[in-house]
Amino acid sequence: MGGENYFLGAGFYVRDMVNLIMKKMQGFTLMEMVVAMTIMLMLI
Repeated sequence: MGGENYFLGAGFYVRDMVNLIMKKMQGFTLMEMVVAMTIMLMLI
């Protein structure tokens, strides 16, 4: 049960991160995008 809650929380967290990145995308360099993606993959 705790695992499901964690997974759900992680899903919301990743969604928020994606929304944040989408908003700032125009200001991001390709390198920053790669770093952000790597961090997200490590968190999943």
